[in-house]
Amino acid sequence: MTTVYKVHNSLKKNGNTMYATALFKEAYEEPDSPYAMISCRAMQNRGKSIRPHWPVNCVLKPDEKRRQPKDASYLSPFLFFSSKAYQEMRDLIEPYGESFRAPLLKTDGIEEDWVVYHPMRCLSIVDDPRCIIDWLSRENDRPLYVKKFYFEEEKLEGVPIFLLKEDTSIFVTDNFVDRIRCAKLKGLGFRKLWNSELGSIHSEISIRTWGLPEDEDFNW
Repeated sequence: MTTVYKVHNSLKKNGNTMYATALFKEAYEEPDSPYAMISCRAMQNRGKSIRPHWPVNCVLKPDEKRRQPKDASYLSPFLFFSSKAYQEMRDLIEPYGESFRAPLLKTDGIEEDWVVYHPMRCLSIVDDPRCIIDWLSRENDRPLYVKKFYFEEEKLEGVPIFLLKEDTSIFVTDNFVDRIRCAKLKGLGFRKLWNSELGSIHSEISIRTWGLPEDEDFNW
């Protein structure tokens, strides 16, 4: 049996984030910032390496002044791990993506070693009639987002983390979620989308990832 989850940052019951999120130091709005350049390249070329374009002096920072990130955080199309957290996850996820070292500049001025992880296993669900996709342009093969997900279990065998050509999110399976839980890593949440026995669960798209039954939205 396989379950697929969509990744988000850990949320409280009221929908607010539990912890600060690790971000690129340069604001996204700055057109020359590393995040603006490499995130656009990564999202437009899902499944392809961005290593040749990775900025030499990439620095991370918390998105808040009063709180610090925990062990991991998410900002599409990347996951951010503390050095310790990445060592816990490395053997599981390294074959399915690429990683980049980057210092996290804390609000007290102290630097910590962090890792930016870019998933590269990319699947497509566009040809499955059980999926519902909203299109920006069907003729030009430009999906807007997926409203209802369905996955072929054989394509997910042994795959802990992956992307979709039709969606900008990061998706994980039980192996990834179980490793996070066993290692007691804080910072990520997981919204249950699909199960190989139950089919679609809460897979209709929504900006709100809270307000779901406790057994279908996991936050650490």
